[in-house]
Amino acid sequence: MIFSPSLCQRGSSTYLYFEAFKDQIQSFNFPNQVTYMLLEREATAEGKIKFMVYDNEFLAGYHNLKRSRYIPLLHMMLNTLITFIMQYFVYETYFKFKLLSPWEIST
Repeated sequence: MIFSPSLCQRGSSTYLYFEAFKDQIQSFNFPNQVTYMLLEREATAEGKIKFMVYDNEFLAGYHNLKRSRYIPLLHMMLNTLITFIMQYFVYETYFKFKLLSPWEIST
């Protein structure tokens, strides 16, 4: 993974994947250390090197990953609570449906 906002901006994306031959790596104009790191990688069967570039927006999303995991969990818990409240106050009271068997009418 290589941090390159300018390359991502040209590609209109927050991250991009590339496959390039070893002799084409120099054309990306990465810093010398990054270019050296890419050239040290083992190439695929076709002789290409695979790498990903990302920008600040991708990095911010990566660091907020924990928050995006809690929101669906909170949403599921809220929906479960609403289901039990509706069962107790509406379905059982007015429609006489039981929780485990909604097709039986309670008396």
